[in-house]
Amino acid sequence: HAVVLPLLPDGWRGQPLEVDDAVLSGGVRLSFAVRWHGERPALLWEATAPLRLTAPGLDHSFAVTEARGEALLAAPAATTAREGGTVELS
Repeated sequence: HAVVLPLLPDGWRGQPLEVDDAVLSGGVRLSFAVRWHGERPALLWEATAPLRLTAPGLDHSFAVTEARGEALLAAPAATTAREGGTVELS
């Protein structure tokens, strides 16, 4: 299970983000990007094997099990997260 962007700092809202070849447990590699369409984030991902992927800082309801894809997510709620948020990969 890979959890990307468990929190979205307010300063990151509207900013593009890209992570390339993050190594997960078992040697699976994950790349993902966030692009914005107005207030709504689009998440694009590609992994070397199928995995469960969630992004609660972007959209709590988002969960997939495909190795690659893209999704236009709901607009995230404002947060009080500290700047310098984390990416949790497991």
